[in-house]
Amino acid sequence: LLFDGLLGVIAGLVVVLVHVSYTKLFKKQ
Repeated sequence: LLFDGLLGVIAGLVVVLVHVSYTKLFKKQ
């Protein structure tokens, strides 16, 4: 259960980082 929660947190952070990076690249163009 703890491991699943950790994966959820990591997945959430990855999604946020990808979204921020995509937004920055989109604004530059």
